[in-house]
Amino acid sequence: MNIFLIGFMGTGKTTIGRSLAVLLQKSFYDLDEEIEKEHGPIKSIFKEKGEQAFRELERGMLKDLAQVENAVVATGGGTPVFFDNMLLMKENGITLFIDTPIEIILERLNLNKPEDDRPLLEGQNEEDIRTLYKQRLKIYKMADIIWKSDCSETSVANIVAAYMRSCRD
Repeated sequence: MNIFLIGFMGTGKTTIGRSLAVLLQKSFYDLDEEIEKEHGPIKSIFKEKGEQAFRELERGMLKDLAQVENAVVATGGGTPVFFDNMLLMKENGITLFIDTPIEIILERLNLNKPEDDRPLLEGQNEEDIRTLYKQRLKIYKMADIIWKSDCSETSVANIVAAYMRSCRD
């Protein structure tokens, strides 16, 4: 069974996903990393081709990863919001929303960091991020499992792994 981690940027999906995959003895894939392996930096894709082109590449890669068996996939923050990506993930595994409070997300994103490679943060202030978060939240909440996360990524991975193991038994 595949596990698709969803949630806003800065929720720790990649860190949690790597740990969770080890704990559950599954393969791990980071959707953004897989896109970058094939198409180059996401920031460049946004700059040269636009967000729509990126979302189409993201959709194609998600379709490919959905066919892998027994994997943990960390998705991008916008992945579930576009096309019928949420349905695709639900049909090919379970979706787990890492529900991190917006205050923790904002702290992790640190909007003043010039080296951040998140194209959607360029030119955005805290209020813009809060608005985007609120818009996406209703989609995220369609996940099969909603996991409240206000502790470390390692703690979340351990707790989720224990939960997933108990569901198998």
